[in-house]
Amino acid sequence: MKCPVCLNLSASEEEIENAPRLILKVNCFRCGEYKADASFLHSSPENPTPEEIAKASGWVYNNPGIILDEACWSQIASKNNPSVGEKSDLLLLYLTKKFPKPNQELAFQACGQELSCCYAIDKDEASYIFSRYLKDYKHYISNPQHGGQPFVISPAGWDHIHELSRINSDSKKAFCAMWFDDSVKPLWAKSISPAISELGYDPIRIDERQHNNKIDDEIITAIKKSRFILADFSGNRGGVYFEAGYALGLNIPVIWMVRKKDLKKIHFDNRQYNFLVWEPNNLADLKQKLKARIEATVGLPK
Repeated sequence: MKCPVCLNLSASEEEIENAPRLILKVNCFRCGEYKADASFLHSSPENPTPEEIAKASGWVYNNPGIILDEACWSQIASKNNPSVGEKSDLLLLYLTKKFPKPNQELAFQACGQELSCCYAIDKDEASYIFSRYLKDYKHYISNPQHGGQPFVISPAGWDHIHELSRINSDSKKAFCAMWFDDSVKPLWAKSISPAISELGYDPIRIDERQHNNKIDDEIITAIKKSRFILADFSGNRGGVYFEAGYALGLNIPVIWMVRKKDLKKIHFDNRQYNFLVWEPNNLADLKQKLKARIEATVGLPK
């Protein structure tokens, strides 16, 4: 089949059994493995530019765990392309996951998932990020004095990876992904906000922040700066799935919650997570359970 994201002709698909609706698992040389329903596969943009393909493929690769549907195309289109510095961080993270041992020789081909992991348009851009930016400018990649391969991640590269991992560990922010409906206002006021605040974290809900940017960009920025994400799936809102999936892709811990009557509506591939199940009449008890879950998952702020 042809991948609807990057248009690669050698992609393969298989139907996921026992799914509540038709869900396909797609394996693509460039985009990696992802799950999508029929509405996503059949609504891809016509005649996308190389820049649009790079953005879509990068977004799909860097947001694992999401079941892609038609609405994801508009989310992808609304995103800004990462800067060269952000792309280089993504490529370095990819390389350290693929070659995790210090002084381990690595090979870089500038193709396939090495393009998507860093939103590169083509081989030339990926090679520039690797050779000119990571190796020559930042010195995060080193190679023998005589040039050529093998390459290794340099000590400076490992130090930078360590600093990237520390950014969120030092954060006191907690991003809250939830439905902004009147029916869950008591949940926020009596459980979520006080539980997070009493532990010393700062609860962030995007509808309460003042900003001039696109709301999607503001959400991405807030998630990236957070120590953990609290995702409440009451109302089964698509945006909560996206925000939780994006956090997982960044290795940011997610606290899972859902109102009891909505538990059966959770997508089947998210049900393996340990949800805190709540009801409107147990919000005080929920606050204490939530505090215990947060402390057990990420500890207290430094």
